[in-house]
Amino acid sequence: MGAINLAAVVRQYEEMTAKNPADLEIARTLRFLYYLSGEDEKSLAALPGLTADEQKVWRGLMWTLISARDRIAGMSRADQAAAVLDALEDVRAALQRQAPLELGEIRFCERVKGFGSYEATPTSKFSVSRRYGYIRRSVTSSAKRGPTTCTGCSSASG
Repeated sequence: MGAINLAAVVRQYEEMTAKNPADLEIARTLRFLYYLSGEDEKSLAALPGLTADEQKVWRGLMWTLISARDRIAGMSRADQAAAVLDALEDVRAALQRQAPLELGEIRFCERVKGFGSYEATPTSKFSVSRRYGYIRRSVTSSAKRGPTTCTGCSSASG
């Protein structure tokens, strides 16, 4: 069996992409191979069939990988880490626009004893002069719902 090198794999995926230009998985794999080869401009190229928002996320992810991989002369590790975090924040913001979140359930409480331990308010009518605690139940994407579990508590004492 002959030796396999990255350049040969890139050529193979370029041929596959030429034969199947609409195949997203082949195109995505080729972009990763370009990244591994240091061909950054090619790794950032648009992918077939993605919306503009999806392209932005893809480019942002690739740019984050490139930023994390490459050392920039004269830039401290802390400054480089900050640049990578900035790139990740851009991706997070783009993804958040695509996956609007909604609250599953909020319960007002008479008393919060600790995480997952609370006394729920028995009424849905509240007085403005009284302070209440609250339990924020799981926050889920509208596209994927899981079981509702307590994810945070807040005491309104004070």
